[in-house]
Amino acid sequence: MVGSDCGRQMSIPDFGEAFWQLVAEAKDAPGAWEERVKELSDEELKRFLWDFRFAADTIAGDTLSAEGTKHFEYDFSEDSLRDLAHWVVMQGPDALALVWEHPAKGPIADFDEDAEYQSSYGKATIEHLRRFGHYIPACEADPLYKERYG
Repeated sequence: MVGSDCGRQMSIPDFGEAFWQLVAEAKDAPGAWEERVKELSDEELKRFLWDFRFAADTIAGDTLSAEGTKHFEYDFSEDSLRDLAHWVVMQGPDALALVWEHPAKGPIADFDEDAEYQSSYGKATIEHLRRFGHYIPACEADPLYKERYG
């Protein structure tokens, strides 16, 4: 599986409006988004990062590697598939759902590996480390994670 050890979902979870609003801001106004992320609480930042990871993991692995990457003339490494999954998340909930349902029909042919907003997950991770002195904990190790995701 590409992505985290949080586990691949069998269906797309409802990440909620707040998550997708942050994703849209990261894509449309990266500078403003970086300032907003600095104001998020520890819990809000964890939720964003875990939701982002879950969203990417929803389509990572077999979904992307088999059908979604056939548009390209080269093979994707595990890291490249992770980048592609992150890029799809950044396109919004409709793109995520389309890739989940029909990977070959999704927006993947438009993948831009150099897009500035692609590193939003990494930037949020670094912000959490800067402010709270540690990376977000492994999913299963945090009570907030268990409360949110079961």
